[in-house]
Amino acid sequence: MIFWRPIGFSAAFVIPGFVLATLNMTWIALTLAILCTRYRDLTQIVQNIMQVMMYVTPIMWMPDHLPSKASHLMLDCNPFFHLISVVRNPLLGQVVTVENWSIATGTAVVGWLFTMSLLNRYRPRIAYWL
Repeated sequence: MIFWRPIGFSAAFVIPGFVLATLNMTWIALTLAILCTRYRDLTQIVQNIMQVMMYVTPIMWMPDHLPSKASHLMLDCNPFFHLISVVRNPLLGQVVTVENWSIATGTAVVGWLFTMSLLNRYRPRIAYWL
């Protein structure tokens, strides 16, 4: 709105992309909360890994700037790239690929199944870990 760029029809896809990214971030946060409550030193490890993932995932740089060999390893195998793509691409007026949607949705489903099983197993013990 500040730069007067036209907003196209593809910008409507930012809403389901944001919901999908929020679902993924919620299960990740819940899983890390359970694990970091049990293993207190894991908090520092998670902080360091997240800092590295910030630079590996294209948040501050565009994926088009990578050579094709590095593109497959750093982008296609990185689920965070697909989560960012379902939100960022509609805002930039670019098309979100079916691969981005399917990997982001599959990550959400598998992640929530894992998180709910972890929560059901360790729910009675969490109060003692605190």
